[in-house]
Amino acid sequence: MRMITAGPLPAKAFLKTLESDPQNYVDCYATRIGKPVSLEELISALFNTLPFRIERHILRVFARQSTADKEVADLAKGTANHFAMWQVLQRNETQVLMRVGPGPIHTWMMVKTDGAGTDLFFGSAVTTRRGKDGKAKGKGVLFWSLHWFHKLYSRVLLGSARRRLL
Repeated sequence: MRMITAGPLPAKAFLKTLESDPQNYVDCYATRIGKPVSLEELISALFNTLPFRIERHILRVFARQSTADKEVADLAKGTANHFAMWQVLQRNETQVLMRVGPGPIHTWMMVKTDGAGTDLFFGSAVTTRRGKDGKAKGKGVLFWSLHWFHKLYSRVLLGSARRRLL
């Protein structure tokens, strides 16, 4: 079995609402770990991986976004509703859905624990922008030219978080 797999969203995933519009792009990556893991632990692990620390540095320098370790901890604990460019839209004990600014990009994480371990999920959505006439606008060349990188980066982030949690 591969460590990180792409697959369907779990039945109760917050991203399901965005997946219901066929014009939206939605993905879901999963892995399994043989111990209980909380959502707080997953968020902390993912946002503190080496690849994401590099992204945090880029956000701090070029987007002038605060990305301090304390802010990651506050997001993980659920005592903050934002981190850098992400705003929490929905959260419960097992999952969180965030949006990047007012734009179309969403990030989602979920844990599903059973007696034998925990399934870790990481996904994203890019909602379709619509014109004044209500018609969907395409994702554009930039989206599709970077799509391969997004898929690779999602796998790397979840794999790195998994290793931190072992």
